[in-house]
Amino acid sequence: MCIVVCKPKGAPFPSWKNLETCFENNPDGAGFAYVRDGKVRMRKGFMTYKELKTAVKKAKLRQSEAVVYHFRIATAGGISKGNTHPFPLFPDRERLVALEYDGNGPVMAHNGVLGKGEHKLSDSQVFVRDIVSDPLIKNNLRENKSIQRLVAEYAGRSKLAFLYRDGEFVTYGKFSEEGGCLYSNDSWKPKKWAFHSSDAWSWSRDDHGTEILVEAPDESLETEEIYYDQFIVCPTCKEDVHLEYDHNYDVWICGNCKEMFDEDGNVYTEYDLAETA
Repeated sequence: MCIVVCKPKGAPFPSWKNLETCFENNPDGAGFAYVRDGKVRMRKGFMTYKELKTAVKKAKLRQSEAVVYHFRIATAGGISKGNTHPFPLFPDRERLVALEYDGNGPVMAHNGVLGKGEHKLSDSQVFVRDIVSDPLIKNNLRENKSIQRLVAEYAGRSKLAFLYRDGEFVTYGKFSEEGGCLYSNDSWKPKKWAFHSSDAWSWSRDDHGTEILVEAPDESLETEEIYYDQFIVCPTCKEDVHLEYDHNYDVWICGNCKEMFDEDGNVYTEYDLAETA
């Protein structure tokens, strides 16, 4: 459910290959924000990797500048340019869906589930509108430990990154460091499948560490490293469908009906996951 990439001031940029892999694994739109001349500058709504790369090159980002990138998998609010991240911290819909922002206030990028969306707004946009755009929270998020604890408790297992006009980040949740950048999960890594066969079946473990069961098409899988989808019967739509695994919540997502369920077949909603995080 999305990935956030934070490049601190002075750190090397993530490689183009890493950014492309982020987009391939989180294909529902992307955006980025950076700090220049004391202002946070946000550009988003890129629905192809080519569009994103063109915009990043146009911005002529400097290594001295802090940058946050976001790549989305839609879970609430639908797929649209306006629902891509980051978001400036304002309560009005017009600015939440705006594709550009140049201002003094921070922006936020989110990875995870924060309850339900509302109409065409995503859960992330509702969180900005109802929670962190409140002046009491927005103006004290960096210094007030009590407010930080409240936001962390509300966010649960979600990952949040706030970028400020001085180029500093405030993050919530576990980020991993790679090459000087911070990643909210490991979907920046290519998906490589290595198979071993047993009778009519093959077990596969991707490089994210997840072992899945797939039907073996032929013996060549024992020696080849290939891409291969998992197909299993969804407990809701009862169809053999492609599943995606969400590493943040340990659930499978049906490629047909988008239902979420665990390995025991228990079905979850976005609200359930937010409540139990």
